[in-house]
Amino acid sequence: MNLAQYFEWNIDFEGQRMTDLCLNVILPLSAIVAFIYGYIQQSLVASLAIFGGGILLSLLVVLPPWPMYNSNPVKWLPVEKPIESPYKGEQTKAE
Repeated sequence: MNLAQYFEWNIDFEGQRMTDLCLNVILPLSAIVAFIYGYIQQSLVASLAIFGGGILLSLLVVLPPWPMYNSNPVKWLPVEKPIESPYKGEQTKAE
């Protein structure tokens, strides 16, 4: 198994929508919590630490190819076999 096969992760369109939703919820929520906590504590370090934790949480939720992201795989159409045209070098689709 080479490195390219290891990073070949399948995710369907519904999984992409779910990861987008998770990312768009986790990051703003962690930013709001970090801002409020940092404002109350008057600590920029605490604010950045909480926001950094939100980024790490979003990476953990979104980046790995969890099975829930491929629960609706796309059913592709079968490949049509081209037929040879009577003209040189041309191919047409089978009908």
